[in-house]
Amino acid sequence: MTASLDRNGSILGYHSNRRKPDPAKIKIVSEMYRELKRIEDTPSNRKDGMAEAHKFLSGVLSQKGVSYDEYVLTL
Repeated sequence: MTASLDRNGSILGYHSNRRKPDPAKIKIVSEMYRELKRIEDTPSNRKDGMAEAHKFLSGVLSQKGVSYDEYVLTL
């Protein structure tokens, strides 16, 4: 969302721009989600599952040499 401003900088309203997602990117995200969910569900303790999924995602990002925000912006 972006604010629409008048000449004085006062907010007139808001607008948003949308784009159709690339099917190839949806496939990447879907596969990543499935793997993260599988990792989360493996331990009997939900907290451990979340920690393991975070560790996995951090490893993927490290391998790619990007931050989470940088990765998301490439999708």
